[in-house]
Amino acid sequence: MWTNWVPLKCNIHAWRAETHRLPTRIELEKRNICVGSTTCVLCEQGSDSTLYLVTACILTAEIWWRIASWCKIPFFFFFFFAFDIRDLLNIYKGAEGGSRDRKIVHGIAVVTLWSIWLARNDKLFNGKNAKVMKVAHNIKSRSFFLV
Repeated sequence: MWTNWVPLKCNIHAWRAETHRLPTRIELEKRNICVGSTTCVLCEQGSDSTLYLVTACILTAEIWWRIASWCKIPFFFFFFFAFDIRDLLNIYKGAEGGSRDRKIVHGIAVVTLWSIWLARNDKLFNGKNAKVMKVAHNIKSRSFFLV
């Protein structure tokens, strides 16, 4: 589902994440591009795959927790039901309120994916450590100004 109030680049990014087409180190290795280490850029523990980055990285888990509490969605929806990117993008179905509220939650999830990717790339290419509070603040401000 595409969200019309979210920038096109965020929607395309969410689609690429859902289809595992983001240029993570694991995906680049599959295409015979030597990237060196394949550990997660943010937490340096797991693999640098789209699925790990979005659902299993400890730093992004805290970001999702903050966004879930901001949207008043119980975090256990994210924790127990998010095994794939599609699960995170469909989390809006469990949100309270009408269809407008659900569209807003879906858009926030799309913006969250985009912001996590920006934080990852900022650390990878610029050496800037991602701060959970700063990323969560950026998600809120990007989402707020788009609605």
